[in-house]
Amino acid sequence: MALTRVEPRRGLVVIPLLAGVLGGSLALSMVNTALPRIAAELQVPATARAWIVDVYPLALAVSMVGAARAGDRYGRRRVLLIGASALAVLNAVAAAATNATLLIVCRGLLGVASALILAGVVGTIGSLFSGRDLAFANGMWITTLGAGNALGPVAGGLLTDGPGWRWVFLALVPLAVLTIGLALWLQPESVGQAAAGWEIPSLLWSAAAIGGIVYGLQEATVAPVRGVLCIAAGLVAGTVFVRRQLRLREPLLQVRLFRRPGFASAFARIVVSAATAAACLYLVSLELQHSQGHTPIEAGFALLPQAVATAAGGLVAPFSVNWLRSRTSTSIALVIQAAGLIAIPLSHTVLPVALVGFGYGAIGTLATTALFEAATAEHAGAAGATQEVGFAIGAGGGVAVFSTIANLGGGTGFAAALLAAGAVTLLTAIR
Repeated sequence: MALTRVEPRRGLVVIPLLAGVLGGSLALSMVNTALPRIAAELQVPATARAWIVDVYPLALAVSMVGAARAGDRYGRRRVLLIGASALAVLNAVAAAATNATLLIVCRGLLGVASALILAGVVGTIGSLFSGRDLAFANGMWITTLGAGNALGPVAGGLLTDGPGWRWVFLALVPLAVLTIGLALWLQPESVGQAAAGWEIPSLLWSAAAIGGIVYGLQEATVAPVRGVLCIAAGLVAGTVFVRRQLRLREPLLQVRLFRRPGFASAFARIVVSAATAAACLYLVSLELQHSQGHTPIEAGFALLPQAVATAAGGLVAPFSVNWLRSRTSTSIALVIQAAGLIAIPLSHTVLPVALVGFGYGAIGTLATTALFEAATAEHAGAAGATQEVGFAIGAGGGVAVFSTIANLGGGTGFAAALLAAGAVTLLTAIR
C-alpha cells in the first residue's frame, strides 16, 4: 500500500480539479435543451431520444468503481488526464456526428471519461486534504458540480439558438484542453491502496448492480415492469458484490467502510438530497414549459436561483462546522431543502428553488466530507466512488419516483410530487 502526499502549492491543486468537474457537469447538462434540435436534424427516433441524455449518467455510474480503482493503482492525476483527453476528443466527434447511433456511443464514452475525471478529483482531494481544508475543498468541487449541472441547460439553450447545437459539444473542447494543461502544471500525483489485481468478477458484479439499479430507475416511469425487473436484478448483483468484497483480502471496494461511524448515514443523506434536488429541477422545468408555456431558455433562467444557491450552500457549509457538529449542520441543510420543496407548490412560484439549491449544495459538501473523514486517506478513492454512486442512484431514483407521483396525480400531481419529496427530505433530517 502506497500513498503519495505532496505539500507544496496545495491550495492551487483545486484549480485543475474544478476545471475538470465543470467540463464533466456541463457535458451532462447542456445537451438537455439542445435535444429537440438534435433529434430533428439527425432524425432521431422517439425511442432513442432519451438515450442521448440518459446514457451519460448511466455510463458514469457504472464506471465509477473501476475508475476509482484505476486512480488508486495508476495515479489520480493520470486518470484525470486520460479522462480530460477523452472529453476533448469525444466532444469533437459528437459535434461532427451525422447519426444518432454515433452520438449515443459518444455520450456513453463521455460518461466513462467523466467517471475518470471525478475519480481523479475525489481521490486527490481525499488524499491531500484533511479537517477544515477537506471541507472547503469538497465545498468547492460540489459547488462547481451543482452550478455546472444547473447552468448547463441555460448555456445549451443559448448555444443551440445561436451558432447551433453542435457548439454544445465543441464549446467543451477548449475547457478540456485547459484542464489538461492545468493538471500537468498544478496537480501532484497521488496513489492509494494498491491491490494485487483488478478482481474482474467484482468489477462485473459492481457494473451489473449499479447499471441495473440506475437503468431500472430511469425506465420505471416509461416501462414499469422492465424497470422493476432491472432494479431487482441490480439488487441481486449488488448482494453478490457485497458478499464477495467481504470475503476478499484485497476487495475492489471497501464495503466495510459502511460499518464505520457516520459513513452509512452520510451516504443515505447524499442519496436523498440528490434525489429530491434532481426531481425538483426536472419537475419544475416541465411545469414551466408544458403547463405555463415557457421556452427551454426561459425555464433555464427561471431555475438560475437554484444554481446560484447551490454554489452558495457549498461555499457556506464548511463554516458551519466551526460551531455545529457535522451531522447537525447536515440536518439543518436537509430541513432548508425540505422547506424549499414544500414551498414551491404552496407559494405557486419557483423562487423557493433557491432553498432547494442551498440545502443540496450544503449537504453535498458536508456529507461528502463525512464520508472521507470516516474513511482513511488510502481509501479516498473508495470513498469517492461510493459518494458518486450515491449521487447517481439518488438523481436517477428521484426523477423516476417523484415524476411517477406527478403522473399519477393528474392536475395536482406536480404539487403532490414536490410535497412528497419535501416530506422524505424532512424525515431524513430528523432521523
